[in-house]
Order: sequence, then structure tokens, then C-alpha cells
Amino acid sequence: MRTRSKTLMALWVGCLVAGVFATGAAAHGGHGGKNDSTLELEIRGTVTAVTPAPAVPAPVVPAPAATPPAGGSIVITAFAPAPAPAGPVVTVLLAPPAGTPAPAPIAFTCKVPAGTDLSAFPVGTHVKAKCNGSATTGLSLRRLRMTDSMRDKVEVEASGAVTTFMPAAAGVPGSIVVATGVAGADPLTCAVTDRTRLRSIPAAGDMVKSECKTKHGVLTAKKIKVKKPMTAVPAGTKVEVKGAITVVSPASIAVGATTCTVADPTLVATLLVGDVVEMECAGNPLALVKVHPED
Repeated sequence: MRTRSKTLMALWVGCLVAGVFATGAAAHGGHGGKNDSTLELEIRGTVTAVTPAPAVPAPVVPAPAATPPAGGSIVITAFAPAPAPAGPVVTVLLAPPAGTPAPAPIAFTCKVPAGTDLSAFPVGTHVKAKCNGSATTGLSLRRLRMTDSMRDKVEVEASGAVTTFMPAAAGVPGSIVVATGVAGADPLTCAVTDRTRLRSIPAAGDMVKSECKTKHGVLTAKKIKVKKPMTAVPAGTKVEVKGAITVVSPASIAVGATTCTVADPTLVATLLVGDVVEMECAGNPLALVKVHPED
């Protein structure tokens, strides 16, 4: 009798697991690791836009030399405004306490590989998602599932060069902006409070790791660690720097706190703010010798 009970239990669990995956209530992105990730995101929010990924075509023999099939994307927004109700209904709005503004929406767009089925996640679905980003892959979906919790939340870990830093002062929050170099992603901005853990004060150009999470609807730095300070460059010397571009034009380029003049605009014609590069400059004032994307 005991053996029969165990057998029935095993069959029940197996059917339950199969049923969960059959509903399409979870989606997984590519298998890429975190070794080169400069942006790691976990967000609970609402799906606000979906671009379906094209289906992967059946293999052709012999297979032609073609580019990988394009993927789709999904936009997940924390603290998104509630959609207007349909039809003639009466709504009662509870105003927040005086002086407490409503949280601003925080949206992230994550790419999904071709063939990913997003049909179970239409616009308006409340989800929990994880995305990883790097300079080579951009911000890509790693995990997506529905959640019953309607509490929105964002947690981000970002590595990159500091473009601006303002410490908190007299109870007024400051801010930090980190250029991660992730393709297609804007620099990450987080508030800085007197509770933010700082081992040292970061300066523009420093390479840092910043851990941020939402607090009262505001993305706030929980911990900032300076990984590689940007030291001052003696005049008239040769210098090599690695990091995210903070300023670029046909006349000059800046990586962190190091600015170099540009004599040949073709050297920087394809570069954008946020690109992670290795740059070599020399002279007094410093002039660009060469620059290329960091490996």
C-alpha cells in the first residue's frame, strides 16, 4: 500500500510540473553567462510593449551563410500608470499623502532571441523579469514569469565609468550616473542618500560597481564600490585609459576624466557616448593617438 501511494504521488507531481510548463507562464532567454555582464537587472512590473520575436525558420540543407535571425523585445515598466478603465464606470481615487509624489515610471527594454514565445505575456501582464547586459549583447532577457504580487520593484547592479556624482548633503539626496557601455542602454542614474554605503567618494571617470534598488519608487544606490580610480594625468606624457566615453565630437573625446583633442575626426566617427573603449593619447595638451573598442 505504501509503495502504491508513493507511486501515485510521483505521478501527481510529474503531471503538475508538466502542466505548469505547458501553460507558457514562464519564458527563458539565451544561455549567456554573466562573465562579461556590466548591467544586471531584476524588475517586477507591468508589460507595456511587446515586439514578438520572429519564428526560427526550418533548417535548409545546405544551410546558406546568413546572419542570425532577428529577435524581438519586451518593455517592462515598474510603477507604470494604471490604464484608463473601459466603459462608463465610477472610480474613486485615493490621493497620496500631501507632499508625497507618485513614483515615476521606470522602464527597461530587454531583447529576446528569435523563436521565444511571448504569447503568454501580453501588454498589461504583471511579471518578474531578469535581464543581463553587456557591450556586445545589449540588454537581453534571461528569465520571465508571471507574478501574483502587484508590488513593483527594481534592483540593478551596474559596472562602468562614473559620469557624474553628487553626494547627499543636509538630508537632500544626491545622485550618481554610471555609463555601463551596454549597447542601446542609457547610463544608469540612481539617487544617493546618507544610507548609501561608500568606501570612498567616486569621481568622474572612476570605474565603479553600483547596486541600486527602488525605495519609495525611486531607484536609490544601496552600495557603491570604486573598482578602479581615475588618477590625474601629468602634462606632456603618454597615457592609456580604458572606460566608457563620456564626451565625443569631431574635435575631442573624453573617457572619464581624461580629455584628448582629435586631429583626425575619422578616428571617432563611429563612436558614441557610453561606448567602452581603450584610448591612447600623448603630448601637451593630450592628443588622440588611437582608440578602439575594449575587448
